[in-house]
Amino acid sequence: EACNGLRAVTNDDGTPKTGYASVKVVTLWDGSAVNSKITGNYAGSYLWELQPGSIPDADLGKTNTIYKKDVSDTASWLVNSSGEQEVTMSSKQTLINFLTWANARYAGTHTAVILSDHGAAVHTDLIAARSMFTDNTAGDQDQMIETIDYGPVLKQCGFDKDNKLDLFFLHACLEGTLETMYEVNDCARYCAAAANVSMGGFFAYDSMIEALTTDADGKTVGRNLINGYMTAMNQIYPADTFKNLASDINTYYGNPTIGGVSITNDNV
Repeated sequence: EACNGLRAVTNDDGTPKTGYASVKVVTLWDGSAVNSKITGNYAGSYLWELQPGSIPDADLGKTNTIYKKDVSDTASWLVNSSGEQEVTMSSKQTLINFLTWANARYAGTHTAVILSDHGAAVHTDLIAARSMFTDNTAGDQDQMIETIDYGPVLKQCGFDKDNKLDLFFLHACLEGTLETMYEVNDCARYCAAAANVSMGGFFAYDSMIEALTTDADGKTVGRNLINGYMTAMNQIYPADTFKNLASDINTYYGNPTIGGVSITNDNV
């Protein structure tokens, strides 16, 4: 999707189209040793600068249709102590390394950081922070990056009250909470995240990139993401899908109440 978006804002000669400045999308890709259909032969960790390209919807997610420039050789931290090109994605140091590297290589007027993985609620005990990022092929299998890490990591990478991110987007479930917003309050102007579980494929990166006009800000781009998600959800799960939900619940559970309140179509 990002390649399609870059194609929409870039001329054939590589210059930005009218209304746009130069847009760079760089990603830290962590493959899987399982060598699945999605990761293909990319079983290690890679730094890719995504390129403009037209990819049919049916081909999205297949490695042979990703337009990219491999810039992995520009980051020594991508190679671990065993000489393998493999980082631990569940380590906050990896996130620090990536953001520090990206800031040094790509000096942007506006910056958005997207963290994309499975999100989780508390993963240690009931008073712990929320978390995201697991790595099944490297590092401690029980390790995750927690909500309370976001602020210190971003500040260490130069994002603070005087140099805020335009948008911090958590492409994951269960991260849209007050505690998350509090942690990044001094580091980002806007934050987009889902409070509940979310359908990962419903966030349209092509549309988001097309929203990156010269007069756009984090609020505009964030709203584009959320509105696109809402539209996709409503197309798959229209309101009529749930019209019988209240009666189904009442029939199955014998007319239960929650805090003394009956379940109806208005409150379900």
